[in-house]
Amino acid sequence: HRDLHSFPTRRSSDLQDHLRRHGVPVPQVVASAAGEGCVDAGPGSLWVLFRFVPGHHYQHDSRMQLRRAAGCLARIHAAGAGFTARPVQDETIPDLLRWWTHGEEEIAGLRDMFGGAGADAELDFLDSWRAALTRDLPLVAADRLPRAWLHADFHPRNVIFARDQVRAVLDFDVVHYGFRLADIAYAMHGFCQPDRTGPATAAAEASAAFLQAFGLTGPERRALPAFLVAVHARTAARYRVRQREGADPRGALRTHVRRMRALTAAAAALGVPPEHGQ
Repeated sequence: HRDLHSFPTRRSSDLQDHLRRHGVPVPQVVASAAGEGCVDAGPGSLWVLFRFVPGHHYQHDSRMQLRRAAGCLARIHAAGAGFTARPVQDETIPDLLRWWTHGEEEIAGLRDMFGGAGADAELDFLDSWRAALTRDLPLVAADRLPRAWLHADFHPRNVIFARDQVRAVLDFDVVHYGFRLADIAYAMHGFCQPDRTGPATAAAEASAAFLQAFGLTGPERRALPAFLVAVHARTAARYRVRQREGADPRGALRTHVRRMRALTAAAAALGVPPEHGQ
């Protein structure tokens, strides 16, 4: 059974096995009785079974755990360079590049989906944000940024620690090939501030420490403030997945836009380390 939803899950299971073989702390995948490394629980519900790993969640006051989390994500990107599977894209997978290549189409799709739902303020914000994004960071510049296999959901609830060591990285459901900076920006928001929905101003020092693990290129450093906001934007297709699962897409849209507004206002306080010691 290789439908729209089970195929990407099978790919994530393969990547987990690959990372584990390269020393990344990923739980061992448990195959089903039929030998499959995944379970398809229905449209939009993707699951991989793995062995239990004891430990605890991230402690925001631990600078050691912050550095260990960043180092683990960097190892995922490095190990993923040797993963040769063909990338798969479907509506459950983030597609950040679409805001540059199909931005107007995405805004139109969101207006069609949320029209009459009292979401005009959020949709107007997304429209103006998209216009500013593509103006300040043109497609020709964005398209040159380094790519990698991305975890795409690297946040504190998906990382298990034990005595300040990363014991397990969980939840590879939306793994895909894309901008390395997207993974880094999304992880910064979760690991570098106690309140994930709050502004980044209080997290400048933590952000600078987190970024030391990655050796960002000059273009990545300049694009980071834009990516910190962009990774929280959602396409119409992903809101439709939420709707099919019985979640409230209007509430999700409101949360995402509120977060984007806060991060837009705080982008100048990221604490990005200077290039070449400047």
